[in-house]
Order: sequence, then C-alpha cells, then structure tokens
Amino acid sequence: MILFKFIRFLITIANRLTPRLSGWIAYHLFFLPIGRKYRTEEIEYLESMEKEDFLIDNRSVYLYFKGEGPYTLFCHGWAGNSMQFRKFIEAIESERSIMLVDMPAHGSSPGVQTDAVAFSFTIEHILNHYNIENIICHSLAGMSLALALTRGSDQPDKAVFISTTTSTNDILEFFVNQIGGDYRTRERLVQLLQKRFNRSFNDFNAAEILKEYEKTPKSLVVLDDSDPQVKVSNGEELATVLNADLYLSSGLGHNRLLKDEKVVSQVVAFLAT
Repeated sequence: MILFKFIRFLITIANRLTPRLSGWIAYHLFFLPIGRKYRTEEIEYLESMEKEDFLIDNRSVYLYFKGEGPYTLFCHGWAGNSMQFRKFIEAIESERSIMLVDMPAHGSSPGVQTDAVAFSFTIEHILNHYNIENIICHSLAGMSLALALTRGSDQPDKAVFISTTTSTNDILEFFVNQIGGDYRTRERLVQLLQKRFNRSFNDFNAAEILKEYEKTPKSLVVLDDSDPQVKVSNGEELATVLNADLYLSSGLGHNRLLKDEKVVSQVVAFLAT
C-alpha cells in the first residue's frame, strides 16, 4: 500500500513536469510484477513436489509437479503465484497429476521484469515438452495461452480461462488508473509499448487472436461480475469465440474467486466431463 502511494505521488509529480516522463515511468512499471512472496507453508508444499527448470530469455523458469502425467497445468497471472490455486489442487490432486509453474520474474523464477510474451513462451514450452491434458489459466495467463496456441504449440484437451480479459485497452486503463496517471501518461505508454513489441498493443487481444485460430481446446470461461479488471462483456466475448460455457460468479472480484468453493466445483466438474 505504501509503495503504491509513493508510485502515485511520483506519477503525479512527473505529470506536472512533463507527460513524457510520467509515460516513461509507467512503461518501466508496466513490466514490474509486484506480488507477495510464498509463505513458509507454501514453500514446504512446493518442496514436497518434483522440481525442474528450463530457460526463457536466458532465465530459469521453475516447474513443480506431482504424478506421472498426463498433467493438469496451473498458470497464475500477473503478480500472482501457483499457490493461489491451492483450493483447486486440493480438490483434484488425489485423482490427477498436477503441474505448477512460476512464471518469469514470479515466485522462485528469477528476474525483475517480464511481460505477456514471456508468459506465452513459457506456456508454449510446457505444452510442447510435457504431457499436458488440462490447463487452468488465471488473468494474464489466459491471454498468454492464446498467443502460444496461435504460434502452433501443442494444445491440451481442455482449457479453463479464469478472469481473462479480451481487451488490452482495459488492461492499460486499469493500470494507468492504479498508478495515478492520466490520458497523457497512457498515450506515451502506448507509444513505448508499440516500439517495444513492434506491433500495436491491440494485437494481443485474446478474443481477436483466437478468432484466427481454427482449432481450440474444449474450454470453460470463468468470470466474476464485480471484477474491476475484466468486464462481463469480455468473458462473454471470449466464451463466444471459444464456443465455451461461461460461469459467472458474483461479488468475488479478480482473485477471490480462486478460493471460492462453487468456482472450484464448476472447474472440477468441467475437467471430469
């Protein structure tokens, strides 16, 4: 909380000096995940699992798994971690092999900055090198899965998209509001993002990406009606593109639905069909 107050103060001062400076600061913050570290009991749980690593952008990415496969892979979102899926894991680990991943610059995986493209290469590598039956993605991981699929990666039998937006404009709007920027900050940020990726940031819209992909896994889209980051219309659009069922929870927001028994039950039931 103190850190975010300082960031908002810094952006406010930068805006007064020059929007180019506030946009530059926003650009560097955009790739900086600020998430909590694993708790002691979570570390103990992860240490009870098998562990492997591989390289993405010359940095190690760590995997944790139980069982011989095929695996149900859990992919956390931005500033998240694998233990956010603990309720799901507890519900299926006696019946299924599971795999967890610390995305680049998250959890045990080293690094300070990362982005959706690095997430997508991580998912692509796992899909191409391990026997993945199901994949459950939260937030940014869902968009990253879409990118991986359109690059021709192997695909799982089933995919669950939880709290996944289809709008990069909404991502930018939420981020700029969070750090206290204004439309000038956003405009400069968009310019810098386009220069970095050599393409429009709108090209990363999950629904638009998947519209161009002829074959998609059997999918379930899960969304909450009070999610401040993902509009219900986004979930409806993604479900339509995927020809997927849409499960809409209420009053849980962006992250708390990962701990909700009804949400967990819906996902477990979907995996069983």
